[in-house]
Amino acid sequence: MGGNACFVYPGGWTRYGEHGWRAPTGVLHWAGTETASVRNGHVDGALTSGDRAADEVLSVSKP
Repeated sequence: MGGNACFVYPGGWTRYGEHGWRAPTGVLHWAGTETASVRNGHVDGALTSGDRAADEVLSVSKP
């Protein structure tokens, strides 16, 4: 059946924690099922992650 989420090297989850996978890098904002805090590895996780990233971009681009 395959895996539902991305493979993370040993210690990757504990090293970067909940916010490390989606924290912006400069002007680059991360989104995708791997960065979802709920339903990671599923389509609805990817959609909510995209909404979150869009909100982040809009909040920093407002004058």
